[in-house]
Amino acid sequence: MYDAIILLAGSGQRSGLSYNKVFYEVNEKPLYAYSLDVFLQDKDCKNIIFVCRAEDTDIVLDYFEEQSIDKQKVEFVVGGLTRQESVLNGLKKVKAEFVFIHDGARPCINLELIERMKKELVYEKAVIAGIKATDTLKLIDAFGDVDKTIDREKVVQAQTPQAFNSDLIIKAYEVAASEKFVATDCASVVEYVNSARIEFVEGSRWNIKVTTADDLDVITYLLSKGE
Repeated sequence: MYDAIILLAGSGQRSGLSYNKVFYEVNEKPLYAYSLDVFLQDKDCKNIIFVCRAEDTDIVLDYFEEQSIDKQKVEFVVGGLTRQESVLNGLKKVKAEFVFIHDGARPCINLELIERMKKELVYEKAVIAGIKATDTLKLIDAFGDVDKTIDREKVVQAQTPQAFNSDLIIKAYEVAASEKFVATDCASVVEYVNSARIEFVEGSRWNIKVTTADDLDVITYLLSKGE
């Protein structure tokens, strides 16, 4: 059994939108609703925690009303100034033994991925989705000059969802907050605070995080084709 945190507290600044990118619609459906549907379908998901800006809560609730979505399984938390603060706010509402943390701007997940991650949680306390690097990777210096080539066999690109034992991730975030450590994903916080092993599960190249205007074009194509 697990709780799911879906992060909606971002903005549309880099995407060129005048509104939060998670509300961008494809097939008359907002981006966040695609991953919401996946978690709603999973009987092992007991609670879904939406972390969003206070002014966006009513937008989500209106969509729930339109689609007759049962709100008993969902609760809302106001996000922080940063992604890390938003995750910590969501973690304060977690009650289940495990928690899946997911970006609302990544609509292309499926139950098959969730099932594979759950199987790993039987043995591990931390599991992340991601993809192996296929391009040649270069490390550059502060001036943009190539310093060296990185062995791509040792590199993966982290995605979400990322899943954790709840006690482990909550403690890690509390320590990180007290020590003012800032990370770009949840697994990095665990790496900083705890020596727990983090298992990698193969994700999908379609599981992109919508960030730029180009991403909007790509995700519109993928979701229209049913990827």
